[in-house]
Amino acid sequence: MFDERISIYSDPWHPDLPGSQSVGGGGGGGFGGGGGGGGLPAQRVVMVENGVLKTLTYNRFWAKQKGVEPTPGPTNTIMETSGETQTLAQMIASTERGILVGRFWYIRQTDPRTASSTGLTRDGVWLIENGKIAYPLKNFRFNQSTVRMLAPGNVLAVGKPERVGSSEGGGGSLLPALKVKEFNFTSQSEAV
Repeated sequence: MFDERISIYSDPWHPDLPGSQSVGGGGGGGFGGGGGGGGLPAQRVVMVENGVLKTLTYNRFWAKQKGVEPTPGPTNTIMETSGETQTLAQMIASTERGILVGRFWYIRQTDPRTASSTGLTRDGVWLIENGKIAYPLKNFRFNQSTVRMLAPGNVLAVGKPERVGSSEGGGGSLLPALKVKEFNFTSQSEAV
């Protein structure tokens, strides 16, 4: 379902991104979000391992409906690669023509069935030409499925995970820089 180099998990005991280890009260679902769900203690949950979907989160209600054990919601989000990593400079140097995004923000889920979200770019967007940053661009709005973004054949390079804070408060993530073949920008934005 995903590029075979990609693994995504939640681990409240990760030394670089500790999450809440307490018992949570919410339902939990998807990638990211609060503490343990439905009164369950937080635990390490592997959602994707080497590109293969391993665990969906089930609150107590849906677990009973589906005849499975309930799982706590993720306490943090960690994405890693089992392959070689590249630096951002290496990714830029190997790009004939592309767009470099400094940060995404105001991200909102649009369709949980396709893991699609919308949001805006922020803190710098640049055109890359012939392996060099050519000039700045205006900000963009995007509509993108995480499944399609991380699909086999779309991930060209993966960096080392870095701690990334949420643009709107809340928990952080350990995420790598990614070089992807296709990404769905839908319009320009006047966002600063």
